Amino acid sequence: MNRRILAASLVSASLGAVTVGTVALASAEAHGSPPATAAKTTPKPKPLKALLPKGPAGFKGPAKVQPRNRGDIYEQINGGSESYLANGLTDAVFATYAKKGGAAGTEISAEVFRFPDAASAAKQFGHLYDKDGAPWEGGKAVIHEFGVEAVLGGLIIKATFNEGDAAAVDACKAIIKGIAQSASK
Repeated sequence: MNRRILAASLVSASLGAVTVGTVALASAEAHGSPPATAAKTTPKPKPLKALLPKGPAGFKGPAKVQPRNRGDIYEQINGGSESYLANGLTDAVFATYAKKGGAAGTEISAEVFRFPDAASAAKQFGHLYDKDGAPWEGGKAVIHEFGVEAVLGGLIIKATFNEGDAAAVDACKAIIKGIAQSASK
């Protein structure tokens, strides 16, 4: 190999490829290093408490916020935790939204359960509600006189209350929609 060809090969190698006949080698391969691969990273999901929206009309913002994980979910849903865990629950958050005005009144309980994917969440929702539920907001929901319970993507979201009226059901819907919107960002 003469100097001109050797120099051209070295220049080509430093620019990213060495060409020999019809074979091109990446510079890392030319130096015996393994080829670089693109790192596949999954973005870390937002903490569930960050998904909780401000209080809907007539209600204060979230209070008594209690994040839970696979290790301590029993403290919150003792009897039902087995099926949640079996279906892949990763974490959960619980909060309350009190009615504004200071007087004892409606308090909405919000529960958000995250699963690794929509199929796992749908399986758990089916376990809880069998064939109940109707299409709602891109998912499925059971809407009743005491609130709303929905599966939206990889989340099961419940917003329920003990005392209230149709306005409280609307507030439950607003909480669930707010969580779903935060999760999609």
